[in-house]
Amino acid sequence: MAGRTMPDPGGADRLSSLPDAILSSILSLLTVREAVRTSVLSRRWRHVWCQTSDLFLDAPNLFPPDLCIPDSELYNLFRGERDRLILHLSCRFLSAAGALLAHHQAHKLGTFRLHFPLGRGQSQLLDSWLEHAIGREVEILDLNFNKGRPIIRLDFARPYNFPFRLLLSSPSGANCLKRLFLEFSIWNPPLEEFEGFASLQVLELRRVNITERHVKDLLASCPVLERLVLAKCGDFVDLVVSSDSLKYFFLEEWQSLKSVELSGANLSTFEYRGRQVWFSFEKVPRLERLFLFKDSVRLVDYALNRLPIDAPQIKTLTMCVSSPREIAGIEPSFPVNPPIFASLSQLIINIPSPGDLLWIAWLLKASPLLQKLELHMAFHSNYMSHNRDVRRYKKVKVLHEGPHHHLENVELSGFTGSNFQLDIAKYILNIAVNLKLMMIDPRPRQYISDGKLMDVEGLYEGNIADNWTKKIRTLVHQQLSGEGFRSIFKLWSSVSLSHQSDVANMLK
Repeated sequence: MAGRTMPDPGGADRLSSLPDAILSSILSLLTVREAVRTSVLSRRWRHVWCQTSDLFLDAPNLFPPDLCIPDSELYNLFRGERDRLILHLSCRFLSAAGALLAHHQAHKLGTFRLHFPLGRGQSQLLDSWLEHAIGREVEILDLNFNKGRPIIRLDFARPYNFPFRLLLSSPSGANCLKRLFLEFSIWNPPLEEFEGFASLQVLELRRVNITERHVKDLLASCPVLERLVLAKCGDFVDLVVSSDSLKYFFLEEWQSLKSVELSGANLSTFEYRGRQVWFSFEKVPRLERLFLFKDSVRLVDYALNRLPIDAPQIKTLTMCVSSPREIAGIEPSFPVNPPIFASLSQLIINIPSPGDLLWIAWLLKASPLLQKLELHMAFHSNYMSHNRDVRRYKKVKVLHEGPHHHLENVELSGFTGSNFQLDIAKYILNIAVNLKLMMIDPRPRQYISDGKLMDVEGLYEGNIADNWTKKIRTLVHQQLSGEGFRSIFKLWSSVSLSHQSDVANMLK
């Protein structure tokens, strides 16, 4: 074509002429195996991969695809065959990771990630690998020794001791660490010698043996810590979490926990997953978002009777009701005059089982300033079809004649057209005099953590779009398209599933 210069096949290799730092950044987008393979391209590329600033040591990065065997397949093997395969994979992983680190030459590390089911039996090797990372002032240290552990033999099961002595011998390494993720390990720092992490902003500990004393000292020695996760760590009884820098705290407890006391000028989000325990929210004035995952009856009781008094400052409340039998068959105690949520503007409820939704109406009564309500009902199709509690549900009762003036936006997901769902939808349409939108969506969603929801369409049999179109859409239109409601509620359309237009098109 005129005016266009064709590339010269024998021209210079412009990619290879780029600086090492840029080439290393490009290689960081590849798996470790792919990055190492670039060393055969030319003499220029032979050692470029050795300068990468991020190291990812896990099966997908070190093994070919045929050796990345899912846990489900390993479970199906006979024990002897499975143990031999696991031992082979472990030896191969240790050899590959050791060879990689022996050739690594970068002077500074951004991320060091090690995800493989290793334990105390490999302490000497693990210590040397972490010494490599800490000596290069790593900023993000991600160690998961629990990856695939249910299928690992017993001699691999003893947890690894996190090597605080390496941090003591390299103070600059400890001070450079900004994020630490640790799973299946022992946390036992020398209390008198270890001075903490001066720059640590994020700490996530899962299945880590740590004491209440260690938690207290840890918070005192991390002056800029903003995010803390303690998931099934230690045998806490009366846990006190006090930190003025902390903004987010997630706690998943063991059976021994009895109380949680929070204290901090900047804590804005608290997530708790576990049994009913005593909470103290008096010393967290900026707490705005509260996420509670507990057994259903006690959780509903707490939300209706105590939570508005204990935490009047919260603006967003997320509840996950987890017990199908309790929510369907046992009523919580409803106060005659429930205490009022003074600041609550958003309520998110995740319900994994069908049943009486009367208590949601009580929560609406206790939340006069509520502006947005989300009900995510991820009901399993078999449970919906066969559980007797569904057929004998109790109709939502009118709790009060007065209208709800602030509720403007309602989202109902996992909507299957069941009677109890239709009743709660009608109830909301009747009391919410300023309602602007009610979104009805058959696709089920479940809350995960940290404000994130996950689609769980696999809970349904067949194609959701077909089932919705044929069985539910007409029914919902008939039940909810009464006079005055037609312009308020929006039904999810099967077209949005195939074209990914979702809510945007429905709001037009």
